[in-house]
Amino acid sequence: MVDRDPQEIHALADVLHSSGETYRREGDFARAAEFFRKSLEIRERTRDAALIAAALADLAKVLVLLGDLDEATELARRSLAARSELEDPAALAE
Repeated sequence: MVDRDPQEIHALADVLHSSGETYRREGDFARAAEFFRKSLEIRERTRDAALIAAALADLAKVLVLLGDLDEATELARRSLAARSELEDPAALAE
């Protein structure tokens, strides 16, 4: 991914995240977690705090549904920390 256009990288992360949302809605939580993890990995490379926070939060929600409360709690804390770095107070409410 080193040579890819930043917009292309963001688009790939968005597609992966949307796929995770689709699997979550269908009740396939393990598959949703897989796609959210892939999206998070890419988003962490972009250093976009808002997108990272969203990916962390969505992955945490799915992990709760899978019963992995320890990792879900850690990711929720990381999401909150990422959101607190933003200058948008509304982001903390999401």
